[in-house]
Amino acid sequence: MDTDIHQLGLDAARQVLGADAVKQVEVIDGADYWYRPAYHFTYLIDLARSQLQPGLVRTRLIQKLLDDLDARGDDHLPVIQLLDAADWEKRARA
Repeated sequence: MDTDIHQLGLDAARQVLGADAVKQVEVIDGADYWYRPAYHFTYLIDLARSQLQPGLVRTRLIQKLLDDLDARGDDHLPVIQLLDAADWEKRARA
């Protein structure tokens, strides 16, 4: 995976949630449910450190990623998954 996309995902999440709330991110290049190009971002976050509710986090993070990808001329769509520490260890890896 392109390290620039990884950093873009990390920076976007830190801007939306705050640096202390974002622990890790994994990014996989693939497709969405309609076979459009997509980046699948999986975040390890601590929602207790964020002032936002999970639904608002998702909405703002997706919008931030869309804006940042568009600014790069990248037509991939962001697909995100937010996990806490317990779920991070159980996640499926492609």
